[in-house]
Amino acid sequence: MLVARGTGYLYFAYDIGQAIDLAAAARHVPRPAEPALVRHRRLAPPYFQYEPPPLRVRIDTPPLEIGGRTTHAGAEAVLFDFGAVSLRYTVPLEGQLDGLIALSAAMEEEKGALADDARRRVGELYEAIRGVVASPGIAPFAEDYAVFEIGAVEPSAAPAELLAKEPKVLARILRGEAKELSADEVKDALSARIAYGRSDLTLLDWNAALVFDDDAEDACSVLEYANTQLLEMRLLDGKLDTSLDRCYDAVSRRRALPFVPLDARRIGQMQVDGALLYERVRNALKLLGDQYLSRLYRLAAGRFHLAEWHGSIERKLEAIESVYEKLFNRASTQRMEFLEWLIVLLIVLEIVLSFVR
Repeated sequence: MLVARGTGYLYFAYDIGQAIDLAAAARHVPRPAEPALVRHRRLAPPYFQYEPPPLRVRIDTPPLEIGGRTTHAGAEAVLFDFGAVSLRYTVPLEGQLDGLIALSAAMEEEKGALADDARRRVGELYEAIRGVVASPGIAPFAEDYAVFEIGAVEPSAAPAELLAKEPKVLARILRGEAKELSADEVKDALSARIAYGRSDLTLLDWNAALVFDDDAEDACSVLEYANTQLLEMRLLDGKLDTSLDRCYDAVSRRRALPFVPLDARRIGQMQVDGALLYERVRNALKLLGDQYLSRLYRLAAGRFHLAEWHGSIERKLEAIESVYEKLFNRASTQRMEFLEWLIVLLIVLEIVLSFVR
């Protein structure tokens, strides 16, 4: 089976700060930027869009080797207002269908040079817009994902027919495995699928996606957003772990002036920062109206375990809120005790002064 026409998209998502002023960033990027809107191929309401729209910027990069193939010159960066940057490389997919197994495996085994180039390009973009980034700083880790868009195969076959003929090959592409997979693993790798018509099919896994379609730009936008969201959830979860450690230290520590709620204010700020970032990331794309893309996102969210990440973050935000309330109540109680002792001292002083007089 040959891939007659196809393109691979290799995504690398990075966090560069708490938030990005997109309007100001458009004036600082080295090349003209344009809004990265979701281009609908099907009838959909206008509110199924990013709010605010991210910025798409063209980045100059030389062709790079990955899995025995060469990427196209140049890459695209998408800047999100919640402080993330997603960089996309493209690579041609023409050739043997099972040849994509090596490319998918290389995303895990040989992606060092590509990942280094991605971090370098994001670093250059970061330096250009650093002045309009809140709490700037590039996170130490990234999140990568591969989308294989296949427009036509030879001999010609419908996607459902191809799935029935080559399930083991497609599963190995999704898992990036050079060795044969068990029947259970093949079944699991191909379990998350979605199709709009009889001529298209999308298979989703945690490492990669296979899209059989002539033009899947809208699906790629949703998968890019889901991959970026996973990065932000991981990063926020780690920050909340650090915040909880600080909360424990604050609860355990006794202050020289315990009635001054400095720790409570600091923890309250941690809670507000975490909650704001959480809501910005979750609500950047209004996943309402376009039923197909909404279902596609839910499948991707299931593969990325976003619900589990959301649950973990919400529990930690609730824990921080509980600590904040306890510290605030303790500070209020200590303040009242201090005032009561002050009143007692004033009464005693008044009695002593009356005797002196």
